[in-house]
Amino acid sequence: MNRLTGKVKLTKTEERKFNKVLDNDDYSQITGVNLDHVEYTLATFPSPKFCYRNLDESEKDEIILAVQKKLTQTGLPLSGINDPLRWEKGWGEILEKVKNDKISLEILRPQYFQHNTLRFRGNYIKVSEGSMEHVFFSTISRILFQRYLKGCQKIIEFGCGTGTNLVILHELFPKAKLIGCDWASPSQEILKIIATELKAKIGGARFNMLTLEGRENLTIDSGTAIITMHAMEQLGMSFNSLLEYFLENKPQIVFHIEPIFELYKPNQLFDKLAIKYHEKRNYLKGYLPTLKKLEGKGKIEILEVRRFFFGGLFHEPYSLVAWKVK
Repeated sequence: MNRLTGKVKLTKTEERKFNKVLDNDDYSQITGVNLDHVEYTLATFPSPKFCYRNLDESEKDEIILAVQKKLTQTGLPLSGINDPLRWEKGWGEILEKVKNDKISLEILRPQYFQHNTLRFRGNYIKVSEGSMEHVFFSTISRILFQRYLKGCQKIIEFGCGTGTNLVILHELFPKAKLIGCDWASPSQEILKIIATELKAKIGGARFNMLTLEGRENLTIDSGTAIITMHAMEQLGMSFNSLLEYFLENKPQIVFHIEPIFELYKPNQLFDKLAIKYHEKRNYLKGYLPTLKKLEGKGKIEILEVRRFFFGGLFHEPYSLVAWKVK
């Protein structure tokens, strides 16, 4: 296994079984980034292979039934609630692993990257292992960070969790000042270990995206990039305070990879299932329409909105929204 990327070699038998691999052309189409730029990024910063296979009809039917059963369950955690205890526990588990091993994207991989069945281009696929979703995430992150964040002097990630995105940013931009914000204290401890082991310019800050508690410890200016990755999903419809905070501080760019509710197609069964799950978990909703209203008033410029048509078993937390304050 590659220490930093967590790359796992497949046997020849596994490669034959999972007979499809995402190549540079696929990543170019998914991200909308020029093929030459994709090839350069992935040649300079190699990622593990994303291996998968298509499902037959009986497998698809089984998956749909399993997803529909999940949608009938009660007690699923809700977003938009000011309760960091669940994340204290989750990131605390990762912290214990980090203390006993060397830093790698595999060690830092959050527990929710675990599904062997994923959503891709309007269908379900089977992948070679549960880490494949994280392989996809880290690969498109490298490509899109290069496109949108190159040259930024400071990058602040809100809801940084275990620091995987900051490790990737350090690989790409070793001279940039990186700050990770999270409302769970183990996150800051993990970042300290990452900074020491990788000799990286990475700092941590306690910050609550719902209450803005901790904002006094941050400085955002015209040379700062703000990013959120699967983090604003936890705000539900309670994103206005954070958005106002971004607008007031006028960063160079705001970059999101989040589940964007409004990009689903409600007339399609495949998307209906994701919509129901998104609503059941109270994930981010209304953010894109709010940004479009702000753009209509001349306050911001939306640089790109793109759905990647990829996700975990239940929904798609991979859509790009990039914008800047005018």
